[in-house]
Amino acid sequence: MGIPMHLSKPLVIQGYTQNYDWGMSVDSLVGKFSQDKNSSPQYAELWFGDHINGPSYIPDLQQNLRELIDSEPENILGGHCIRRYGTHLPFLFKILSVGSALSIQAHPDPDLAQVLHEKDPEHYRDPFPKPEIGIALSDVELLYGFQNPDVIKATLREVPEFAILLAPRDPDYYISASSSDAVFLENIYTAVMTASPEQVTQASTALFSRLHNLETLSPEESWILELEKKYPAGDIGLFSFYLLNLVKVPTGSALFIGPNIPHAYLRNELAECMAPSDNVVRAGLTSKYIDTETLLAMLTYAYQPPELLSTRTIENHSQAYREFATPESDYFRVGVLENSAAPEHFQTGSKIELLFSLAGITRVNTDLPHTLDPGSALIIPATLSKYSVYTSGTVFRIRTP
Repeated sequence: MGIPMHLSKPLVIQGYTQNYDWGMSVDSLVGKFSQDKNSSPQYAELWFGDHINGPSYIPDLQQNLRELIDSEPENILGGHCIRRYGTHLPFLFKILSVGSALSIQAHPDPDLAQVLHEKDPEHYRDPFPKPEIGIALSDVELLYGFQNPDVIKATLREVPEFAILLAPRDPDYYISASSSDAVFLENIYTAVMTASPEQVTQASTALFSRLHNLETLSPEESWILELEKKYPAGDIGLFSFYLLNLVKVPTGSALFIGPNIPHAYLRNELAECMAPSDNVVRAGLTSKYIDTETLLAMLTYAYQPPELLSTRTIENHSQAYREFATPESDYFRVGVLENSAAPEHFQTGSKIELLFSLAGITRVNTDLPHTLDPGSALIIPATLSKYSVYTSGTVFRIRTP
């Protein structure tokens, strides 16, 4: 039995536009690449995958990717993917245009993801973890992991508003009563994040007033005043700027975010790839569902300086193609092909792959050539064992391990 006609070539898929209040205007990457030009001006995310919250559409077949996989899982995904991940795409690729801070959040590990899904499927729709890689398409700022405990201890004594948040105890109580750095980080973050609404409002108001009278601000304090515009009555997430690392990921670099790490993207544009999960545990800087108790129970309480991912060339490929060195136990590998002088040849191993064109002229060849425009994506079904790509710009290749 031969390959079905519609699966004898790559399939063009359209990204699903997500509009959130932290997004950017139509001039952003998500705005430019979106097929939905009549929606909210807050273009936040463009999803390429089969997730139920935003499945990609296949114009040639007039159905979405979730529907196609349901009808032909073996042909689309391949037997390896089905055995390892089930009958769904094992990754979700996104473009993010971040105009303002996302929520203070963390992602569950595999065990907690199962528990949350069974306990509260309304807010945790997926039984999967959410390891992810963020690749900066412009210089991306974010909060990531806890600062050095010694730095935090000094900050608690120097920032008077913490006395309001922590009352009736004072910062020295948490510093002296902790038997280890891990205990200190857990105790102080729990105390801060569970402060009463009245304490949060009082402390935020005092903080805004004090910072407005300073001649020089730290980068963290500049961010707090920037967010005053969005949260004039204050928000507990503002105080995470004193407790988490403020990070800048340079254009072209990447950061891997594993489970139980507190973080929040703040500004600029990036590509993301993750396991097929939308499970996010939030506690601050958001109008979405907040689950502070779960967040505090799941976090890794340790000094977590960020480590940017290196790229590596792959055997039998040119220097134009490289892959980010993500952990071996994840759901995906992300490769980047840039300005290839000649076609780059790829073997799929009869497993589904995804290509996304960021910029330039891209041609994909199987038996027939296909031109991939910037902002568009192709699914390479498992029925295709090999293909080649030439690009004058940048193409992301997503595959399974």
